[in-house]
Amino acid sequence: MGRVVRYQFMGSLPVLILLSVFVITIPWAVVYLLQNTLRLEHETDDPEAMVASLSR
Repeated sequence: MGRVVRYQFMGSLPVLILLSVFVITIPWAVVYLLQNTLRLEHETDDPEAMVASLSR
């Protein structure tokens, strides 16, 4: 049984860009990025086939 792990950003991209524009708010942008990223784990019998279907 194989495991596929992928990350997906669920936050607002415009907010992330605005936070990244100014040097003083870059630490807030990093925290925002880390707080709004989900880790998705999938158990599958054929990880290569699943990765191929996700990359389309």
